[in-house]
Amino acid sequence: MAAKISMFIKRNKPFFIALAIAIGVALSYAVVNAVLAHFDLQLTRYVLYAVYIICVLCILFMFLYCIVVCIKKVRQNKWNILGAFVAVCLMGVFLFLQIYVFFLYEPIHVVERNEEKFIAYSRGMLFAYDVDCYDYHGWLVCGKEIRIHIHYDTGRDPLSMTNEEREAALLRWADFYNKDGSIDDYERIVDYNADGSEVVCYKYWHHNKDGSIESYELDHFSDDLVVTTNSKTS
Repeated sequence: MAAKISMFIKRNKPFFIALAIAIGVALSYAVVNAVLAHFDLQLTRYVLYAVYIICVLCILFMFLYCIVVCIKKVRQNKWNILGAFVAVCLMGVFLFLQIYVFFLYEPIHVVERNEEKFIAYSRGMLFAYDVDCYDYHGWLVCGKEIRIHIHYDTGRDPLSMTNEEREAALLRWADFYNKDGSIDDYERIVDYNADGSEVVCYKYWHHNKDGSIESYELDHFSDDLVVTTNSKTS
């Protein structure tokens, strides 16, 4: 039995090399991320997307390999044409699923705020976008905990806009988690005058480390994010 398995693997060496690469890359990503988590760090989405692309290419190669092998062996066994058909169908389903995965893509940016550098991910579609920022430690590694979370009422990536466009995108709320343990929260409040005109202000809460809270009302708010590097596909 072991000899047959060994012979089967040797005959289909390219298939198993691709399988080994996919499994090895995925496991390496998981292990490195687990180790970094002990230091409050994680791999950036740049690494995640690279790992995903490698795995997708390996899986596509395995499908194509199965199709080619089945077609070549049709003369030996007519049932191989069924194997090729099944492989084509499965590859079609797999490619279709990639369309869904495409919509999960989150543009990546490097931003600065108050002389601190962050790596930012934008996610959303249609009428709302959220931006999550993590401490920047290079292109490969970033902080594990969210430092800034901002919600915008806009249908496109807010960090691909100019500062003026982003302010007009109607920021709904923002949370800033400071290194000293305090938290700054902002929320857009909309009220109406007697004549029906809209009045917009921002409510600000400062949560001190000791648990006390300070609250103010602001006429204007800006996220103060300066985009230094944009995702190429954002």
